Amino acid sequence: MARYDVALWSRWPDYFPTVTDIVEAEQPYEAIEVVMVAHGLVKVARAAAHLLGTTDIWRYRAVQLMEDGMVGFPVHE
Repeated sequence: MARYDVALWSRWPDYFPTVTDIVEAEQPYEAIEVVMVAHGLVKVARAAAHLLGTTDIWRYRAVQLMEDGMVGFPVHE
């Protein structure tokens, strides 16, 4: 399992994330799901997962938790 630093924003644009956490997961979207569930969030405006020890960051917008997993749109910056 990899370690991810996850940041979630309830509103966008906002300078600071609403929630941050470091979790272990197989994939970045799974790390985001874990943090959303742990903090009781069903929907966030933006989410980012940084693979610790690398420069890899995955960013999503309009993220929602569904019964079968996370739905979000990748952000290409």
